[in-house]
Amino acid sequence: MKLIFLAILASVSFASNESVRLMPLEKWLPQQEQIAAKNLFRNISPAGTVKGVVVASPSRQNPDYWFTG
Repeated sequence: MKLIFLAILASVSFASNESVRLMPLEKWLPQQEQIAAKNLFRNISPAGTVKGVVVASPSRQNPDYWFTG
């Protein structure tokens, strides 16, 4: 259930075209769950970090969200 919530949260701002916004929730949710999980795991042990570190965002420019606190 937490992963589904994260999928919704992470994906809301990425719905950029009208066809995505009009997709039925039953079809949209499984797709977004996979996308959110993939993007979430990208933040664990990214290149240039120690194994197991979790970064807030892999973005280092435009905007720079890189933080490994």
